[in-house]
Amino acid sequence: MKLYELITFTLRVRTPASALDILEGTLALPGVGGTLMGCWVSEIGPLNQVLVFRGFSDEFARQNERERYLLAADAFGIEALMLDMTVEITRYFPLSNP
Repeated sequence: MKLYELITFTLRVRTPASALDILEGTLALPGVGGTLMGCWVSEIGPLNQVLVFRGFSDEFARQNERERYLLAADAFGIEALMLDMTVEITRYFPLSNP
């Protein structure tokens, strides 16, 4: 993996558990790009957030996935539960361990 993406979903109160169930199925679908590296729910600090960490082999793969979720009406299946979504992209540093 050379590129990583961290998506933070801010959700309505009492919906993170439902969102996790939906995300598990949605992220496993054949048309969804990237490799799931981790998924977390906040219990301390900002509440009602789900973080999804995915890896991509190259910029082309990441851009294709980005276009997929920007153009889709409900790309992750949790649109009705979401209040906000932020995406952060980072690169793998050769001196760090993946």
